Amino acid sequence: GVVVGVPLFGFIGLIFGPILISLFLLILKIYKKEYGNAHDRL
Repeated sequence: GVVVGVPLFGFIGLIFGPILISLFLLILKIYKKEYGNAHDRL
């Protein structure tokens, strides 16, 4: 996260980069939980 955040956002990227990656992974997990087993419900 830091490696991506620093070039994109500069010094603020040290904090912002890892937060963005964490949010992205969390959204993926929620999406998988909601829609991953859709074929089981049919």
